[in-house]
Amino acid sequence: MHSKVSRLIKIKEIITSQNISKQEELLNILLEKDFNITQATLSRDLKELNVGTKHTDNYGHIYFLPEAKANEPKTLPSDLEAVVSLEVSGNLAVLKTLSGFANSVGAIIDSKNINTIAGTIAGNDTILIVIKDKVKKNEFVNSLTDEFTNIIKILKP
Repeated sequence: MHSKVSRLIKIKEIITSQNISKQEELLNILLEKDFNITQATLSRDLKELNVGTKHTDNYGHIYFLPEAKANEPKTLPSDLEAVVSLEVSGNLAVLKTLSGFANSVGAIIDSKNINTIAGTIAGNDTILIVIKDKVKKNEFVNSLTDEFTNIIKILKP
């Protein structure tokens, strides 16, 4: 299973390295590279990446990526770099991410089978983490930061 971030990065790579003139052509390339994606999802991804078309003499209209603005990052953050904040209350924790990253971050957390976590529910930019009974807050936080060291930065600004 590929994350949204890896899919967006692959789309950028394909568009910048090949002359793609149709969405169907790009979709087939992604499917060949084992990205399980629908045309509707690809359409949303192209819109999110602000992909445009331009005319060339050799290939007709092709997709292109507009130049990055000076204040925009050159690359997308990795899934866990997209974590913004963590708030713990009782046996629940709310992990905030950048928009669109919660599902992939939640899947990563679930894949680690952390012994303090009963389960997660992810939305667009928020993950609800259910902490197992009788697990103390610091025990949960330590188990999370042991598995994901970059989460420490959101706990200690």
